[in-house]
Amino acid sequence: MSEQTYKRLPGRSRRFLFNSTLWEGGDHILLVHTHGITESYRRFFYSDIQAIVFCQTKSGLVMTIVLGVLAVIFGVPAFFVPLEWAVALGILAALLFALAAINHLRGPTCLCTIRTAVQTQELPSLNRTRIVRKVLARLQPAIAAAQRVGASP
Repeated sequence: MSEQTYKRLPGRSRRFLFNSTLWEGGDHILLVHTHGITESYRRFFYSDIQAIVFCQTKSGLVMTIVLGVLAVIFGVPAFFVPLEWAVALGILAALLFALAAINHLRGPTCLCTIRTAVQTQELPSLNRTRIVRKVLARLQPAIAAAQRVGASP
């Protein structure tokens, strides 16, 4: 039996005790969900894919605004309190501002789903628009070739 080789696609979803990654196989995409110490796998064959749909969400913008507001809330009082507190509040404000900047620089967030004839599955690892475009550019030739071969009379 030949061994299947996989290449990890860009993007990763990390949450508390939950990770999700997407892998490119020879004739399919493999979605890997890790829940604590267990893994589950789902294959999507290129010939079965009807659509990969993504829509931009506002959650990244909201998170950036919340982190920025918290940075201001902790940063402004740092100018009016004793030095010991000012250092602690300044460090906290700088950390929150850095997180807001990183979130903003990562680009807009999105929700991505893959559709086949029998199911629609969310792809949590494709959660930024830039990453989805990169993955689609990489997968589009393979999907088109698999569906062109299957459509021949």
